[in-house]
Amino acid sequence: MKQVRVCRGARVKHFHQDVLLYGEWVEATDEALEHCETIEVLGNELFGPGSHWVELRDVDAERMLPELAARRVIDESLQAWVDGDMDRHMGYFTLGATLITPTGACHRGRVDLRAAFEHERAAMPGLRMVVEERQISHPAPDTCIVMMEGTIVHSGMPQPERWASTQTLVSGADAQWRIASHQVHHVRREVAEAA
Repeated sequence: MKQVRVCRGARVKHFHQDVLLYGEWVEATDEALEHCETIEVLGNELFGPGSHWVELRDVDAERMLPELAARRVIDESLQAWVDGDMDRHMGYFTLGATLITPTGACHRGRVDLRAAFEHERAAMPGLRMVVEERQISHPAPDTCIVMMEGTIVHSGMPQPERWASTQTLVSGADAQWRIASHQVHHVRREVAEAA
């Protein structure tokens, strides 16, 4: 993602009347670029050449918007689950992650989680999952909460069933987002129809 900002020399710092704050990085949309360039031109006309200038930079969108990183992790881990690739799937979890199954069983740590996941996934040949709703919140700098709901179907099921999950992701010392808690449950049909 590209960002842009307007900079100015020290001798004009006391003038701070622009809509776009000096030195504040914003997404480099066409409108923002045009606004910054206008401020640069007018500022240099008013205060002299070189008094104002525009800077651009490339940034990692996921670092700027943790929700993007959380969505990527969730999407990739879900795809690994559907693919039945447990090595890949487990790579998205913290070492001490917690899993709460639809039956209320609680598993903790990658070894326990992997055994539970493998048992569950083996019972779902021909698995297909659809995410119909997703809500992502970012309550703390190193935490994201993802709530999802959708449908699931696999061989032997007469019709798709509804499911919902809540996952908490944390950013570790390596700045990588991983799933620290995963709770999944089935949505009762009468509740789904009433919603």
